[in-house]
Amino acid sequence: MTMQAEIIVAPPSFRRRAALSRLGDFPLIPTLILLGVAFVAIFANVLAPHNPEVGSLAARFKPPVWQAGGSTRYLLGTDQLGRDVLSRLIFGARVSMVASRR
Repeated sequence: MTMQAEIIVAPPSFRRRAALSRLGDFPLIPTLILLGVAFVAIFANVLAPHNPEVGSLAARFKPPVWQAGGSTRYLLGTDQLGRDVLSRLIFGARVSMVASRR
């Protein structure tokens, strides 16, 4: 007794729907976040408004722009040595990207 196997071919519309359902499982938001951090890390020299290593003691503890006394010169404020916090965060993305590769 021999058995014959039938080959069933799915219609194109079913294959298209199956491919789209697999695309729905793709983690889009985490991927966009990682790409954003990578973009900032690559272009840190262009994006940073100030040098992250140089501070001004006259600009110590400036508040962020949304608080009273804050200005658009230092969007996230300054630290205890007068260094721009936003610039330090931007350049910190480079360190994070290098550290995550190891």
